[in-house]
Amino acid sequence: GPVRTPGRRRPRQNGWRPPITMPQAAALRAYNGNPHLPGLAGLPTLVLNATFDPIAPPQTGRAMAEQIAGASYIALFDAAHGATVQCAEQVNDILREHFAAADA
Repeated sequence: GPVRTPGRRRPRQNGWRPPITMPQAAALRAYNGNPHLPGLAGLPTLVLNATFDPIAPPQTGRAMAEQIAGASYIALFDAAHGATVQCAEQVNDILREHFAAADA
């Protein structure tokens, strides 16, 4: 069989998707956390988004941040849903800066 490299996705062949994909998508569509977002006002909140994320698109992240008074929004350019892996160093730098500011 094909050699798999840890951290690499299995290529989609003939429409194959991991079995969990559709239940996860259904859960995302069914849940609406927007009514809870204003309750985060005053907490150090960062919404980090990838510009090519088909599951959590940038307009969704921006809308979330706009509903939280004082929230910061950052978009990772040229990244997709796996941004924490694709851009690990950049994501970690952003998080370190955010947590340091929150502790200050």
